[in-house]
This record gives sequence, C-alpha cells and structure tokens, in this order.
Amino acid sequence: MGSTSSPKLDAGTPPAGRTPSLLLITDISSCRRHGRSVVATIARVCAGGIDGDVAVVLRHLKNAPTDQLQQEVPALVSMVRQAGGRVFLHGRSDLVASLGVDGVHLASNGDVLEARRLLGPAALLGWSRHPEDSTAKDHERALDAVDYLTWSPVFTPSSKVDGRTPLGIEALGGHRRPVLALGGITASR
Repeated sequence: MGSTSSPKLDAGTPPAGRTPSLLLITDISSCRRHGRSVVATIARVCAGGIDGDVAVVLRHLKNAPTDQLQQEVPALVSMVRQAGGRVFLHGRSDLVASLGVDGVHLASNGDVLEARRLLGPAALLGWSRHPEDSTAKDHERALDAVDYLTWSPVFTPSSKVDGRTPLGIEALGGHRRPVLALGGITASR
C-alpha cells in the first residue's frame, strides 16, 4: 500500500464544522429487512433532506472490487451531494481522491497513519473505536491523525449481536477527538 514514510501530522483540532454530527452507515441486511436496496434507502434519506452535517458511509461496498466502486460511487456521491450531505468510503483510503468522496471511515483495526498519509490533510478521516482498542499500536499518534471517532456500542445494536456490553451515553465524554455514538441509535436516542 505505498511507501511507509509518513509526513508530519497536524495534531491540532480539526477545523470547526468538519466533523459530521450524524453518520448514515449503509448496511445491506438492514435495508433488505425493510424491503429496500441500499441505493433506494440512500435515495429515500436524500429525498427527506440532509445537510452538510450528515455523512453517508458506504459500508456496504467495503469489500467491493475497485471497478465496482468506480461504477457505483459517482452516482451515490452525486445523489448525496445534491441533498447537501457528504460521502465517505469505508476503509478504502486509496480511492478517496479518484472517486471524489469527502473522506474515509476506518474499522478499529484500520491503519490510521497510512490512511492520513494517503488522504492528506483535506479529506476527513474517522475511526471506529471500542474500549478494548486503546492499547493499539501507535494509538496516540493515530488519535492525532483522525477528525472524529465512533465509540460503540453505546446502546444494544439492532443490526448485529457481538456480545459487548453497551457503554451508555456517558461513555461519549472525555475524548481528545469528537465522538459519534454507534450501536442502538434510534430517532428517540
């Protein structure tokens, strides 16, 4: 995945307004349970109106081959941007610039420092975290490289069973980066 040298990272706070306040993480099985495709679900959300604080994370494409991403992502970017939102790839830092998306969201085992090296300072970078992850290699440097974290599970997830105890809303405070809650998030929460 390219060179192993990393540029000096800006450890400052991300500019105001960069961090999305809501992530719509696409999930094929959830969409199917509601009788819709992922694209139809994204279109429905966009028709309801979204703003720049909402980012659509294309998780359903995280294992897709590059040619499929090149075919499908531009239309999704157009749809979401016309509605005023932003689009993030899930885990594919190498394609952010070529596909014209706004950033990338990495799984907890993602290489944050390599992603930031590939993205440069302008693209947004998010990272999924769990309490057990704080001992990861280069954890402190990685925290300086990301724009936001997701912390989970805050409530019991409806989309998957992973056996982790929900952390509760109070677990969202005291982090060095902005934190978005994951797991069991509903309109009432």
